[in-house]
Amino acid sequence: DWKHLKAALDHFQNNNEYTDLDIVFHEYEEDVEMGDSNLNLLLKNLAKIKQHRMIIGIFDRDEGNGKKYAKEQFKDFGNNVYAFSIPLPAHRVNHSGISTELLYKDEDLMQMTNDNRRLYLTSEFNEKGRLISDYSISVQNLVKIKRHLELNNSKIIDSEVTDGNNNIALSKNDFAVLVLNKTEPFNKMSFEGFRGVFDRLMAIINAN
Repeated sequence: DWKHLKAALDHFQNNNEYTDLDIVFHEYEEDVEMGDSNLNLLLKNLAKIKQHRMIIGIFDRDEGNGKKYAKEQFKDFGNNVYAFSIPLPAHRVNHSGISTELLYKDEDLMQMTNDNRRLYLTSEFNEKGRLISDYSISVQNLVKIKRHLELNNSKIIDSEVTDGNNNIALSKNDFAVLVLNKTEPFNKMSFEGFRGVFDRLMAIINAN
């Protein structure tokens, strides 16, 4: 998720917005487990001693701790350690809970790579796992879409989507790298949905 946040902040600051926001991202890769529960445990452990720099954990709001922290503006763990869940952007205001990728609008989220791969949404498929717009494409694991067929309860699918021969899904990490590196056509993304994240960061910083 840091790749998306870094790309978004770079975009805003290049347009003279959020220029007072001086933050350093923990730039981990896929070999580091930094999901909902692991991030929460890390923050709790860091809060056991005084931190000289403010540490802020940012949660997706579609999992356990992220759902919990979404009920308040932010969580103060003490000792300069904080957490919050990503705010819902205007285009997802009725969504039950979102991951960072859903801060993008669908037209950006579904950008296609040169080798015809992209992210998919569970709401694009029917209950049999067929892509509604093209029945020749299907998701191989129906568990991925179960209970998430409705538009306002959709989730990202980044694997096991097939055209009958090959996986045509783009992984979340590959998507993030393309956005961060401004690879065409991912160099024209709208980051408006990320404003709430940076507004929340400013609120935490200004509260201290």
